[in-house]
Amino acid sequence: MQVSFADAFDDSRRTIAIGRIRAAARWRAAEDYGADAILDARFEVDGVRGSEIGGVALHRVTATGLAVLFASAV
Repeated sequence: MQVSFADAFDDSRRTIAIGRIRAAARWRAAEDYGADAILDARFEVDGVRGSEIGGVALHRVTATGLAVLFASAV
């Protein structure tokens, strides 16, 4: 699985969009759809309201990105 923060690969590979995914754990969602890569990866950090462990506030990290197939793989 390749992941890029850009909206396209530098080598101009053609891709076919599967759809935007959102994951709070692993990128398994993209693999479940048969994606070859994830473009435009972004990470968001949110506080979890009312949740503390030992006085330390918890945060949730969510990753989003565009799951794609390489055109030559289709």
